[in-house]
Amino acid sequence: MPYLHSIQAIEKVFDTGCRPLLAHCSDLNYYVCKYNTGATSADRLFREYLASSFLKIWNVPTPDFAFVNIRLKHVPAELGVNMNLNCPAFGSLYQREYKELDAFYHSMNDYQSNRYAERQDFLSIAFFDLWLANDDRHPGHYNLFVTGNGDLHFVAFDHEQIFNGGNLDKGLYELSQEASILSSPLLFKLFSKKELGDRAFYEPLFQNWYLCTQSCKARLAAILEEVPHEWRINIGQQDEYLKRIVFSEEWFERCKKAFFEIIQINLNRR
Repeated sequence: MPYLHSIQAIEKVFDTGCRPLLAHCSDLNYYVCKYNTGATSADRLFREYLASSFLKIWNVPTPDFAFVNIRLKHVPAELGVNMNLNCPAFGSLYQREYKELDAFYHSMNDYQSNRYAERQDFLSIAFFDLWLANDDRHPGHYNLFVTGNGDLHFVAFDHEQIFNGGNLDKGLYELSQEASILSSPLLFKLFSKKELGDRAFYEPLFQNWYLCTQSCKARLAAILEEVPHEWRINIGQQDEYLKRIVFSEEWFERCKKAFFEIIQINLNRR
């Protein structure tokens, strides 16, 4: 996992809830950096890192990422940013060609919806969200980019609200129908009702998703070992929660059941 540092003054702060910074970094690329604001544990950054690491294992497109040390001299006071500079930020590689699905979808015609090279990625992201209880990606807030000049691809980003908003210690509950991108009209632009109503269509997908969860479990120790000590994460505790809750066979089956229920509800509404 690379460690980078800022190389020039920050010029842009994104106008979202956590006000991430666009930082020019020592590998000469720009990164969208989320940061800790106090001396408490960097739980939001940990969740971003964990989900992004898991997405890489799932082979679902997500921005490359790094730990970024933002230097004091590169944070102008007029930005009004409150950040803990002793705590590395979580940086997602910035790509100018990415389009947010929210804006792109409303202008998308049927021809464009047929250009998705890996349309199953949409279903993979939907199940990934169920598995990690990410209730911050839904039809009103996709948290997906679209990229590609010919074939189009989905790119998943922004995962600080996994574990039902950071409540893994309390156990997880299934996402509602409204909280899943499976309830987006885009589902029926990508897949036919016949496909969505055929259980056999999903069998290879679920087999692959299960293997992905097992690969995440097998690589968990290496992922947790990379967590910056400045984030003050109780690694042993997180390891126990993840193995007992997220990687349990029972939770996978509950997510599978919830997936089919949401699909069926949306089919019934067509």
